[in-house]
Amino acid sequence: MRLQAIATNWREGQTIECLAVVVQRLWCLGQDVDTINEARELMLLIRSITHTWIRSLRREISNALDVDTAQKRSRESLHAALLCRKTFMLEAGKAGCEFQHAAFACFLECAFTIKDNLSLNESSYIINMPAALRRLYISDLKLIHSLESQVRVSLESLQSAVSEAINNVWMDAEGLSARTFSTWTVLSAPHDSWCMAHSLSGEGISQQIIQFHIMDGTLYIDGRLLGRLPEEISQQDFFQQFFGNHVFLTRPSFLQGMSYMFISPYEGHEIHFGFRKGYQIMRARPRSSLYTTLEYLPASTFTHESEPPDLPLPLVWGCVHWLDIQAHTIEVRPKSTMWRSKYSDWKINMVNRQALRRNSLLIDPQSLLFRHIYLLIEPFEDRKNIIVYQPLDPQSHLVLDLPRLELSFRVSSQGLLESRQLRAYIDEDQDAGTLYGLKSSLVLRDSVVRENRSILVAMGPTTIRRHETHVEVTVSHTGYYARFLINKLLGRLECAAEPRLLYFKAYCHAITSSVHPDPLTARTGTEEALSCLRAANAQPWAPLDSESYRILFLIAELTPPRLYYPESLKVLQKVQWNEKLMPMSQSGEFRPLVEEILQQCAALHRFHLDSGIAPMYKPQGDPHLHWRALLRARNFQPAQQCHPQTPLVYVHYGPRDSIRMGGCKHAYEAASLVWAWSLNIPITRDLVARLQEWPLIQGYVHTFEPHLLSSLIDFEPASNWGSLFRLCQQVRGDQEKVKLMFLFGTMAFGGQIDMALIRTLIAIAIMDESKTLQLPQCTEFIGFRWNQIPTLKFLTQYIRPHRVHYPGDERALLGPGLTLHRAQLRALEAKERKHELVRQIYSIVSQQIVSQHQFAFQLYEGQVAKNIDFVY
Repeated sequence: MRLQAIATNWREGQTIECLAVVVQRLWCLGQDVDTINEARELMLLIRSITHTWIRSLRREISNALDVDTAQKRSRESLHAALLCRKTFMLEAGKAGCEFQHAAFACFLECAFTIKDNLSLNESSYIINMPAALRRLYISDLKLIHSLESQVRVSLESLQSAVSEAINNVWMDAEGLSARTFSTWTVLSAPHDSWCMAHSLSGEGISQQIIQFHIMDGTLYIDGRLLGRLPEEISQQDFFQQFFGNHVFLTRPSFLQGMSYMFISPYEGHEIHFGFRKGYQIMRARPRSSLYTTLEYLPASTFTHESEPPDLPLPLVWGCVHWLDIQAHTIEVRPKSTMWRSKYSDWKINMVNRQALRRNSLLIDPQSLLFRHIYLLIEPFEDRKNIIVYQPLDPQSHLVLDLPRLELSFRVSSQGLLESRQLRAYIDEDQDAGTLYGLKSSLVLRDSVVRENRSILVAMGPTTIRRHETHVEVTVSHTGYYARFLINKLLGRLECAAEPRLLYFKAYCHAITSSVHPDPLTARTGTEEALSCLRAANAQPWAPLDSESYRILFLIAELTPPRLYYPESLKVLQKVQWNEKLMPMSQSGEFRPLVEEILQQCAALHRFHLDSGIAPMYKPQGDPHLHWRALLRARNFQPAQQCHPQTPLVYVHYGPRDSIRMGGCKHAYEAASLVWAWSLNIPITRDLVARLQEWPLIQGYVHTFEPHLLSSLIDFEPASNWGSLFRLCQQVRGDQEKVKLMFLFGTMAFGGQIDMALIRTLIAIAIMDESKTLQLPQCTEFIGFRWNQIPTLKFLTQYIRPHRVHYPGDERALLGPGLTLHRAQLRALEAKERKHELVRQIYSIVSQQIVSQHQFAFQLYEGQVAKNIDFVY
């Protein structure tokens, strides 16, 4: 039968609606009694199916993962409730008859469900309904008004049916935790559409007032409607930890001190929420034991900022803590089983202050016994992460548990801490003969072969600090540790041929190195680390994991970067030493060895396509300085150490005091000419041609005042010609030779000025004829040319930008056909010509530029004399 096939699928609402319409027609139009009875049975079957859907969808809404899913299920629940109540047309057809007990409970439950799943803004929600659902809702409104009298009669006679409907919607308890209510009474007018009762109080359960509207199903509990948790609770970390992003419907809680509760149970528990002194609290009641109330205690309850925690951290952060209010105990459960109590969970008795698990007693982390034990382990493992407990069996001994490392130690009959996993016990002699300064380590001795020893070292980020004349290294735990066997015969630490362990061993040797060799290896830590990296088993045969790359990068960074200082001059070098490490640990050999290993890894990645891309190491510093320092350091290393021959590119270094440098030659020549103070100077043969090459020449009104040495080295002759010429002209005798030697020597060393000009300036300083030369008082010369007479076109290009245009006269005001008197017209034209004085200015200027001064002096270079026309 079709109805039975879809009975468990609440998504078949449309099918049920169509069948309900057909059955309704059969019931209304049937002629014989059998047809009518069969239609009635089918209608009751539809009621039972849709009633089951309502309860299923109520749980789906409570367990929805997001708001969208909850809204979809809410609309489907509304549809199912309307279909279910449509079947009550059977009761509407029998006016004056009361409801049956089950039918009346179902009717009220449908009313509550319809009201709960309608939006608060009911009018707009109904308008936006799908057309089919809106017609069904309007039909339901007509039906309930036709049943009003029967409902009022049934309220008085079927009190238990009302309580059952309230329990199903409120508690969803299925009879397990149903509440008991007082007599249901209808309020007096004008509130005669409301019915009210009190829930009876019990142990830990407060009395509550329940009110509901007879016709539309509005349900109030303590004056509050069905809703969702406020964000101040749902956004708390503990809520996300327990429930994730689920969306839950809530009712007012019946527990004393609680404000809200989930409508449906969660993981077999009733969940209640409330507030205490402004903080959110959560309580849970197991369905299997309703007299037990558990209150959630956040992890911060057991931790303090400045004091050790009340419990070991593995029992704090990885667990959930429930306070049993009736039993006065705190139950510590793992997060994976937070909703189930197990015999293996720790239970803390608040009365006698003891923590028990099975037959073991937890040792207080603040006790003296705990202190004696953790001093043997720390700093290999922090005291906060250590669990110590004593089995109650007289034959058992104290147990030390390290959950993060998955290790445990038990006190042996000799009074030593022995590990069954490692088959070794903590050695009384913690000197391993190497790795001095590494605090996060633990030396063990084999339980069977007592001569065999090993060392456990925590793996993780390291913290290094200087301690007196050595270093102190602490490793932050990440849950992993390395075990190295101490081989006294070969004088070394041994481990499995795993790259991560091999590189970590080399790194530990390197950072704990000192000037003294270790007793075990007879070598310094740096020498042992380099030997480990050069060994064949340290060469990769497959792509490395990320942790191995991280350790290799740490080893490479032990080599200090070397930089030029300043970078542009390459004169000095700056070495960035790590102040926390010993100088012996910062060898230049580490980086080349790591780079070789990384090159091999990069080649191996090409043959393993699923290994990704090898991480790139970007070395700091200058490679030439690094290799030079490396070669120099090798001169002081033992001869038996073999080093690969690395070809170097030799760069010629020119010393600053070398006479072979061009600047030095010029400076020497300039200083020698000044010191000789002779007119026998090879000067330029055509000074005028050199001056004409400069577009801008400084005038002779300036004073030569260099402020920086760099301004003389980068000397620009054109922009300083006038002031430098005046300085040479003002020299009197050879009293200022020293000043001129430093001046022209510095200019010649920079190389920015031609030596021919320097020789000419020195000659001017020596010549007596130049002292009386009259210089033009101009600030600068632009576009200088010898014997140049400006043309009209040349002057116009300089005058035109400053020209003031003729402003106009009365002629511009005359209209067409109007003229002035001839005399007036000539006067205005003369006025305009007078304004244009370009030609007159040209004639005046061209007459003035006829003064030219020539002076001659003879300079003997061999037997050659040169007459120089100097134009200014």
